[in-house]
Amino acid sequence: MVVTIVSLGYSSHLGKQFAANILDDDSWTVIDCRKWLKKDWSTVVGKGENGSHPQTTKTVVSQDGYFELIHKVADEVLSGARKVALCCNWGCHRSDTARRHVVDLLNSCLTFEGDRMYNAMSMSVEECYGWKDFKVVCKDIEKWQMEPWVLQTGPENKQSCYGYHSCMKSKDSAVAWLKCWELFHTEKKQWRPKETKDADEEELDAEEQPKPKKVVPRLQAAPVQDRDEEEWGKASRSSRSDKANPYEGEKVEHPKGEKVS
Repeated sequence: MVVTIVSLGYSSHLGKQFAANILDDDSWTVIDCRKWLKKDWSTVVGKGENGSHPQTTKTVVSQDGYFELIHKVADEVLSGARKVALCCNWGCHRSDTARRHVVDLLNSCLTFEGDRMYNAMSMSVEECYGWKDFKVVCKDIEKWQMEPWVLQTGPENKQSCYGYHSCMKSKDSAVAWLKCWELFHTEKKQWRPKETKDADEEELDAEEQPKPKKVVPRLQAAPVQDRDEEEWGKASRSSRSDKANPYEGEKVEHPKGEKVS
């Protein structure tokens, strides 16, 4: 499934142009990161230091609401969104970090057969060098959706996913980052594309069916034949008569001098 994730800033010149000329199309899903990440950290991280800087990554991910933002993007993609625009003030910190992270998470998802579920491309409006480059990026976005020209490389494990090493240096960012990873992998069945979901679920359901228990035959006692009272009495008397005294009729000699009482 082909997906495009773009980051931009509402306050930048190119961001305004992109919002006015491109995002007016109904095919775009626009998510304002400022609704979840309310604090502007531009005074803490360097100006123009985007999500490629470890300090920016750790600072943005540690904010309250970051996991909810990533969850929102995942929900939109699962619902059928193929072009998602992440926005903030300048497109360098909050939206840029979320863009890089979401793309890596999407490209890390595999089906039960080991095939890629998504082929997500990451693009930034704020990285364009002038108006000419801006037009090229806009055309590349449309080309990517129509005919993707490469299968994007996805991380093989969480250690190679975007932001792992930077976020593990802080407790708040580490907790949020790991929650995002678990969202896409522990709940992998939930985030699968609709066209592969049915077939995979049938296979999974077949595997999860409980195996039939082995039935061990039990030894059963032989059935007791019914007898009336007269037959039981005869059998009882005959069994007593068979047990005769083995010493009956024999003389028992005792040694001399012993008294036999």
